[in-house]
Amino acid sequence: MPNRTQLELDLTLFNPELTPEELSAFMNEGMPRTVDVTLTRNRVTMITIEVEPTGAIKLRLHEHFKAAPLTVLRALRRYLKGRRRADWKIASDYAQSITPALRKQKRAKRLKMQGEVYNLREIRDLVNKEFFNDHLSVRIGWGRQTPATGKRRSIRYGSYDCVEKTVTIHPALDAHNIPFEFVKYIVFHEMLHAVIPPVTEDGQTRFHPPAFKQVERTYPDYRRMVKLSKSILQELH
Repeated sequence: MPNRTQLELDLTLFNPELTPEELSAFMNEGMPRTVDVTLTRNRVTMITIEVEPTGAIKLRLHEHFKAAPLTVLRALRRYLKGRRRADWKIASDYAQSITPALRKQKRAKRLKMQGEVYNLREIRDLVNKEFFNDHLSVRIGWGRQTPATGKRRSIRYGSYDCVEKTVTIHPALDAHNIPFEFVKYIVFHEMLHAVIPPVTEDGQTRFHPPAFKQVERTYPDYRRMVKLSKSILQELH
């Protein structure tokens, strides 16, 4: 197994959802002046920053920020302290992702975790313990089986819904000819999205930004997983 990068070590500190008190304490840590944090359900403005005459900072955040990755929260705290544009971009990119996510929000549906071959609950828990220090809290389930419509040119092996905090795995992977280690890798890939959010640049969203790819490449036997991805697609034709 390759040596862990510093970025990987940071991921072990990830907390999927802070309480309001924990979020306030986090934003105040190391700050030269008080940060007064208020959580809102505003569906238009996700971040508001005001500096009071006393020098204290009034920070209003959409409650979705309780579940923001540490990379986002750290960037926002650095921005409050130093007003660096790069830090604001990280925080504002995350804020911009909240509005479309809210539009998709719906009642959580019941998920099927036990497949014909693989139990996704067990795989999720294994991945969580091995790679995320048991800090991630995500739901997981098999997607719905849809009729084949000709030869597959591509397949989406899995997906992650940031609002529902749900990983969905393609049911085609629930088969005896699909190696367990590949299903485990796909679950890791989707859970990683819960830690490293998409980045929006020039109006385009990158779901696999450089930080995501850097961590993913440290996955054990990563190159073989990439080859398996291509060979499995051939088998599913």
